[in-house]
Amino acid sequence: MVKLYSRTVNAQQPLSEVLERYFPWCGGELEGIRQIFESYARRKARQQVLDYDDLLLFWSALCATPGTGRAVADRFDHILVDEYQDTNAVQAEILRGMRQTRDNITVVGDDAQSIYSFRAATVRNILDFPQHFPERRW
Repeated sequence: MVKLYSRTVNAQQPLSEVLERYFPWCGGELEGIRQIFESYARRKARQQVLDYDDLLLFWSALCATPGTGRAVADRFDHILVDEYQDTNAVQAEILRGMRQTRDNITVVGDDAQSIYSFRAATVRNILDFPQHFPERRW
């Protein structure tokens, strides 16, 4: 269940799509799984705790917040990301948000090697780097 939840959150895809593509044997349990996810979110809120997926979502939201996001981005002169092929959609959003005001970003990675698919890592992030950061040298 944790893998399913994490993939849904990090891929930023609807639960139904994630079930269909990655967990087809659970397809008939969509509503039950949705209820479990909602219960999990309520429980975390009641206990005032965050899991790793939440930390990424909160950081992404912070970067996207007008004013605050720019202030956070301005605190970092340079960003270096190792193993960029092992980042997911949320992590790519965070990087774009953190480069609102500066061009200094370097990513390295190997598009033939990826081990974090369980967290929805996508090699597209490194392959699409020139489109996401067109003003950077490639």
